[in-house]
Amino acid sequence: MAMKHICVQMLDWPARGMVFDALRQDPPFWGASWGRRPAAESDVEAVTRRELAKWPQLIPIYGHRMTPAAPSPSGSPVFSVWQTDVIFYGANLLEYLANEMARDGSLRLSPRSVDVPYWTKFVEAANSADVI
Repeated sequence: MAMKHICVQMLDWPARGMVFDALRQDPPFWGASWGRRPAAESDVEAVTRRELAKWPQLIPIYGHRMTPAAPSPSGSPVFSVWQTDVIFYGANLLEYLANEMARDGSLRLSPRSVDVPYWTKFVEAANSADVI
């Protein structure tokens, strides 16, 4: 039962992080297309989760490194997701593994061959709420 709980928590990691920033960041993170930000925290969470549910789900690979859930095209990128700080951590799984295990701490990013709806645009816009 404990392992199932951990897995559910990790699948919910992107949503929890985005909700946290919508509630606690100054100024609050709020998507431009989400309408007016509600006053009640429970409504902020509900809207944030509803909007993020439109995005492809990410599944954890290791820690906060994630890739799109199936069905996703071969060669999908790997993201590092920490609240609304989302970056590419590899153009694909093999590059991610090389980056994660680099002894010199270097990060190599090749051109991506796959764009992930919403996530790619968000990262390319430097995590701007204005693009969502």
